[in-house]
Amino acid sequence: MTVLRAVRVPQGEAMFVQPDVVFEVRSPGDETYEKLSFYAAVGVDAVVVVERETTAVQVFARAGGDLVLAAPSASGWTLQDEKRDAGSRSLDSARAGW
Repeated sequence: MTVLRAVRVPQGEAMFVQPDVVFEVRSPGDETYEKLSFYAAVGVDAVVVVERETTAVQVFARAGGDLVLAAPSASGWTLQDEKRDAGSRSLDSARAGW
């Protein structure tokens, strides 16, 4: 999701944005998972997929040139590493370094 005020949107031009994270809310019959390769190809670091009916969440994180399902930590969270292409690590392991 990208948010811009109307005065900042280029008029009569195409606007290209490379987000760090994309949020997808799944609907019956949508193509969320088919879009993962596209998002990886344009440099998105993570995709958060939310199931509309159950509110279950999946996080797909960059691993090399792909987006792969990131396993949550014991507490249920996933933290994306700041370093690009580094994959993900659990929030619990991140806390150990604080």
